[in-house]
Amino acid sequence: MNVSHSDSLSSDQKAPFRLLRKAKLKGSITEATNKVLHIDDDSSFCRLAACMLKSADYEVHSSTESENAIELIQAEKPAVVLLDICMTGRSGLQVLRDIQNYDRSIPVIMLTGLVGEKTLVDARALGAIGCVFKPIEDWSALSRMIEGALEQTHLWREALARVKAEEAADELV
Repeated sequence: MNVSHSDSLSSDQKAPFRLLRKAKLKGSITEATNKVLHIDDDSSFCRLAACMLKSADYEVHSSTESENAIELIQAEKPAVVLLDICMTGRSGLQVLRDIQNYDRSIPVIMLTGLVGEKTLVDARALGAIGCVFKPIEDWSALSRMIEGALEQTHLWREALARVKAEEAADELV
């Protein structure tokens, strides 16, 4: 089930993203790389997170279905995935493993209410770049993680483009 999003946040709720929005307007990261895919079986949290992220000019797609994560990634081509750890159906760790097998370059940030140390260590070992605990009281922590992931992705893409250009130039010689 895809989740529709409401844009009814107060200005106080949007405050953590104001500085982030200003940084985006300066062009640090292109518009094409601001897509976030959020997979979480809690539809209320999906709507809240989407509102918060949209207020920072992210393009957000949310889903409460963990079973079709790879299909969603193929369709949406997100720059970052937010993934709940404890979900009905497939667990976040199972989905993380699938994402890493599909494309290790997609940064995944785990979201969770309450889990043990082993689960967090496993998530890190499987390739998660961070974890944010729910309920989220300080949305700026999530925004910093997303922005860091987007910046790393941007830098890797620039490096890859440079290498490809150099290889193409070498072929011409």
